[in-house]
Amino acid sequence: GGVVEIELGPDGEVIFSRFEILEAYGIAVELEKKGAKFYADLLEQATDPALAEAFRFLLHEEERHGALFHKELGMEAAAGGEGSDGLVKLVEAGIFTRSPEPTDLGDFDKVKRFALSVEAESIRFYQALLENTDDPGGRRVIGEIIEEERGHMEKLKGL
Repeated sequence: GGVVEIELGPDGEVIFSRFEILEAYGIAVELEKKGAKFYADLLEQATDPALAEAFRFLLHEEERHGALFHKELGMEAAAGGEGSDGLVKLVEAGIFTRSPEPTDLGDFDKVKRFALSVEAESIRFYQALLENTDDPGGRRVIGEIIEEERGHMEKLKGL
């Protein structure tokens, strides 16, 4: 199922070749869930208090973004399976990076590179979503999330 089709442009930008707003929002919710799980896993492994605090903050941010889509955009319809199917397809197509193996979570440089790439991929996805969204409420929320994801990248770079 699903009608959203996405490809990567020559500069790594996300291009929707077919677009259906609720399904795309569903993918966004799944993306935030995936991010929250990643940071929760890191938080569990963190021994350094400063890192633990950063991961806790990022975990809460991802959860908050997922909730924003549900609340602001009336996401009940997208809460079903379409989003997760779509996200799996995008990971398989190379649009989003696969999660690192649990054994790699102890290698902070690897984790940091992965986290930065995920935040950058999220920003590209949200920028494409913004370009395809006419709804003013949706545009406002997506714009806020893009700015916050950029802040996450700065926070990660500072770790």
